[in-house]
Amino acid sequence: MQYMALRNGDEPAEILVDKPYLCVVLISEAVDIEWQYKISNWLVRSGCLYMMAWGLNCKTWDDSVDEENLAEFNWGNIPGDRFVMTTWHENESAEEVISFAKVCRRISDIELPGFLILDVGRAFQEGILRSLYDKE
Repeated sequence: MQYMALRNGDEPAEILVDKPYLCVVLISEAVDIEWQYKISNWLVRSGCLYMMAWGLNCKTWDDSVDEENLAEFNWGNIPGDRFVMTTWHENESAEEVISFAKVCRRISDIELPGFLILDVGRAFQEGILRSLYDKE
C-alpha cells in the first residue's frame, strides 16, 4: 500500500505500487476543478483501474475520473483492460471505504495488485491510514 498526500495545486509523486492498482481518494478540502481533472487524468494514465472517492465533493471526483477515462479514448469504446471503475462513498466512514476497497481488489475481473491511498488535503495521518489498511 502506498500513501500519498496532496494539496490543491501540488504535483503528484511517482506511484510506486504494482499496476494496475486501486486508489482510494480521501478528500478533505475544496480544490480547483482544473487541478482535480489533472489529478484524475494522472490516475487514469498511471494504471488506476478502480477509483473510490470519499469526502468533500466526492461525486465530482467520480465524474472527473470517468470523463478523463473517456477522453483518453476520444470518447469512444474503452478497452476492458483500461476501463476505470469509479464509485463515490459520501455516506460511509473512511474506515469502511478502505475496508470495502480491500474486498473489491479480490473480486475484480482484473487483478489489482496495487493499492494507493490519495489524501487530498492532508487531513489524515499516514500511520492511521496504514493501520486501517492493515486491519483484518
